[in-house]
Amino acid sequence: MSLKFIVVLVAGLVTACSDPSQDSYKVTDGDSFKQISESNDQQNLSYELAYLDAPEREQPFGREAKEYLKEVLLDPRLKIVTLPDDNSTKQQVELFINGQSVNLAMVSEGFAWASLQIPDKTIGHKYIDAQKRAVENLQGIWSLGHGLMIAPWQWRQQGQEKNTSMNHQKQLLMRKQKERQAQKEAAIQRQREYAKQRALQQQKQKQQQMQNSMNKSANKSTMKKD
Repeated sequence: MSLKFIVVLVAGLVTACSDPSQDSYKVTDGDSFKQISESNDQQNLSYELAYLDAPEREQPFGREAKEYLKEVLLDPRLKIVTLPDDNSTKQQVELFINGQSVNLAMVSEGFAWASLQIPDKTIGHKYIDAQKRAVENLQGIWSLGHGLMIAPWQWRQQGQEKNTSMNHQKQLLMRKQKERQAQKEAAIQRQREYAKQRALQQQKQKQQQMQNSMNKSANKSTMKKD
């Protein structure tokens, strides 16, 4: 089944001008960007490049991929093709300059991995072939050693596992802090109880001493009378 695309021609919308009637784009990373509308009646939109997965910003070539996308969005010849909504949180798009796919070029030049989930087999083969050429020519990310060449989905998974581990450690630390606080409060309570009991004992001793003194005085008075 052929995909039906909605073609949006961007004629100079991305410029360095501050014309309030124009929109601009903010690049998030190498494969996603936001449309910033100057008019209040238009909602800001988020876009994601289809068929590829670029390095995350913290990864090697993540910054280069981001700068590459920035330059593309500044080109007045740019055409943005939006794909049918696949319930994604971001609108999937393919970029073209002079009829050439920017998405495909990013893969062939080593600025992104081909996506593992391309439903159209014909399109999927194109991106796999582009990635093979990038690997053979040691382009971009493929020029890195195996220790640094981590696919972005693996990087995100590692980040999630790291966050999970950090959250677990944080929970353990908070639990230990609560236990120490409870022990401290219990120790303070014991000290207060001890001080209270000590004060009661001292008060009883004083009362006993006063009673003994009164008894002695009474005995002396009785002896004098006799």
